[in-house]
Amino acid sequence: MRDFTSAPRAFYGQVDATSVLRLTGPIRYVAAQALRQRVDELFRADARAGVLVDLSAVDAIDSTAMGLLARIGRASLRRSARRAVLACPENDVAATLRAAAFDELFVMLEQYPFDESATTLAELPLDRTSAPSLELGRIVLDAHRDLASVSARNVEAYRDVIAALEADLRVAGEAGEAGTGGA
Repeated sequence: MRDFTSAPRAFYGQVDATSVLRLTGPIRYVAAQALRQRVDELFRADARAGVLVDLSAVDAIDSTAMGLLARIGRASLRRSARRAVLACPENDVAATLRAAAFDELFVMLEQYPFDESATTLAELPLDRTSAPSLELGRIVLDAHRDLASVSARNVEAYRDVIAALEADLRVAGEAGEAGTGGA
């Protein structure tokens, strides 16, 4: 039985001309929130580099984290016209990603393609401080929009979730304005 209570971890580095992001443990919305800004910064640094996300040691992934992956995949296509690569053994995580059409957005490999002894990755600190609920809500909404953008099937599958998140944020925003003396 897998340990789903372990802490998520992230590592980043360059191997040849490829930017490598290695994720371990359960990758859920709090980890995705902490990773989003870092990922945007890291992958912006070298627009020509290929992108590989190693999920070999990921125990579980939620839809917010999948939205982060979709963001990475779309950014790779936009920047270099190349699909990013996901290294993920055939397991529940891979089945979940394939069900969400990630095999159309990414090249999916069953194992990490580089020599481990030649791979040096630095750990990215994941700040686990909680964001204000409105900010976190926006991050979750953006992640679901990113996830829906992967395929027409995903647009349909996540339509109601996105609508509910949008409604929640409108209500929370109105309550926040009322509480601060806003209009």
